[in-house]
Amino acid sequence: MKLLVLLCLTGFVLAHAQDKCTDVMLLNGSEPLVQYGLDTTKNWWAFTSPYDSLYRLTVNGKQTAVYNSISIPQFSFDGNHWAAFGSMNNVRSLVTESGVTQLPGTATGLLQYSPNSEVLAYSYLEGSQEVIVLGNKRLNVIGRTSKLFLNENGTRYAFVIGLAGSKSLVLNGKQGNLYDDITPIGFWIDGNFMYAARSGSQWRIYKGDEEVAGVFSNVNEVACNLAGTVCAAICTQGSNQVVVLIADEYTKPLTSRAYTAMNSLILHPTQPLYAVNASNNGAWLVLLSNTEYGAGQLSNGKPYFTHDGSELVYFGCDSDCFININGKRTFLTANLVTGATYVHKPKSETFGYSSASTLVFRKIEKNELWMSKMCDETSIPRYNWRTGKYEALGRINQRLYFMSCMN
Repeated sequence: MKLLVLLCLTGFVLAHAQDKCTDVMLLNGSEPLVQYGLDTTKNWWAFTSPYDSLYRLTVNGKQTAVYNSISIPQFSFDGNHWAAFGSMNNVRSLVTESGVTQLPGTATGLLQYSPNSEVLAYSYLEGSQEVIVLGNKRLNVIGRTSKLFLNENGTRYAFVIGLAGSKSLVLNGKQGNLYDDITPIGFWIDGNFMYAARSGSQWRIYKGDEEVAGVFSNVNEVACNLAGTVCAAICTQGSNQVVVLIADEYTKPLTSRAYTAMNSLILHPTQPLYAVNASNNGAWLVLLSNTEYGAGQLSNGKPYFTHDGSELVYFGCDSDCFININGKRTFLTANLVTGATYVHKPKSETFGYSSASTLVFRKIEKNELWMSKMCDETSIPRYNWRTGKYEALGRINQRLYFMSCMN
């Protein structure tokens, strides 16, 4: 959904793009543009089609060979590495920033980086068997039903397999107990694996073989930070839902107050804090751990922590729309649309977003905004803390532009 603000500029001071915003042409349109996007760190990518039914991937200006099909690149957590699968004449390849590796098998599977971004795991299929390549290891797997989880340096792995109506957790090649269902959560810092498991109608949360929380009638959402020091879950108890927070700072899990509905669980990047949307009798709230903030009659989706964890940010609307930063609500002078993506530089009085045709950079408490180049369409924006800029991609015909705005 798109913002209404560009149609309602009454009262705004609209500065020239050159004052705050710049653009650079990334692709000149010599090859038809098929798809494009940004990752959450510093990278951009695009698919072009130089020939009929053939595709090329470009990542940060580096082009691959052409393929019959190629996957959207998977980026490492630090943004320094990427990988994709390509297929040409039924020959499959692993394509990375450092080269191409031909793969055996009949199909490709997963791509997953370790939290420290130094280890890439990938898989391919040989008949009904999946072969997972993890460093020098080759893991032969049948019946994997979950994503692959890696510990900090990629030396330990875990995933769930399905067995005749039951499920089991596989941890470093060792198969665990059978349950009716399992929801994996993530690796704890000590090497144990966190997961929720159901026997009959009862869900419990485990760290390794130790039960740490329960009993619940459902486990709806789970989260674990990259460091493996904090995990949380939205759990159903009776007709209500609660958040269960697990951290070494606490001798036992902390359980929130009960709400009629909860969703969009996120964790602070380093501290034992969570944020979540919650509802009581139709009134939506945003919780920062157990502190309640009003989300407005129309919430603008998921709250988020800034990259450094210094601010919790969300947008919403009552009779007027607002931005809420660490509990401080500031009303805005133009309407927002629920579902749009807004980005905010921490400890600043600005935010950015993509309209249908441009990247917009705007003051929170002043009637000032700047717009970049006008395009046929734009990508979801990001705030890039490495450059201190709001960034997005824009397409004009078959040309691709990188747009940025800054203070």
